[in-house]
Amino acid sequence: MSNLWVFGDSFVSDKNHWYSYNKKGSEWVCPNWHWPRQLCVKLGTNCVTGASLPGVSNEWIGYQISEYLNNKKFAKDDYIVVVSTSIHRRWLLKEPSLANIYVNNLDKLLPKRTYKAIELYQQEFTEQHEKLSEIYYQWFLTWVREVLKPYKYCLLPGFDSTRLHHVPNDWAMVQAEEAEFKNRANDKWMQEKIWDGSDKRLGHFSRCNHDILSDKIAKFFKTGELVDFKTDFKRALFTCEQDLIDYKIDV
Repeated sequence: MSNLWVFGDSFVSDKNHWYSYNKKGSEWVCPNWHWPRQLCVKLGTNCVTGASLPGVSNEWIGYQISEYLNNKKFAKDDYIVVVSTSIHRRWLLKEPSLANIYVNNLDKLLPKRTYKAIELYQQEFTEQHEKLSEIYYQWFLTWVREVLKPYKYCLLPGFDSTRLHHVPNDWAMVQAEEAEFKNRANDKWMQEKIWDGSDKRLGHFSRCNHDILSDKIAKFFKTGELVDFKTDFKRALFTCEQDLIDYKIDV
């Protein structure tokens, strides 16, 4: 029986502290409606596995795929889903989840000496960083397509440079998840206030959109129809502050 392999960042990972542990506090729990689990059922595969963590870079994602290839993990009838992340993340630090060196609170997460080095990089190399980011991203996408050519795979944009993915309407996952909010600018502030700065939604989507995403990826594998992140997804689920307060993680 075939397996489903998924690679990516927090759009893929089930590591979300709102879902952390069961009532006994000893076992990691992920709901069955998480889109990779739903996709597993819809494709009739044996299980979901792979590598994904919040905040990682495309370099880390590529490294994981390379390790799985080198260890001959994939079978010809397996399904592989790769969700690319932001082109601006760099795997400069030992902790792969700290790949976004432009986050506001990095000084609180790193030793002082390490943060000073990152700060110097930001001051001296930001312009070069911007220019090289898209070049690196093109290389990454080309490499993924080449090494996964013998397999059934789906490569999706989590963030930017959608034109390099040839997706419909130039929307990536991030646009679909942001559309769950009626006013994204205000809701970023509200998330900080009400959700303690951590997205309460598993994979940055509400449950209804996990259903839709898994349907779209399953349809891609069955018919070849490209995943369109601009159509069908539910929008404006959060229209006011009370919506975030009332949000239940399992609905």
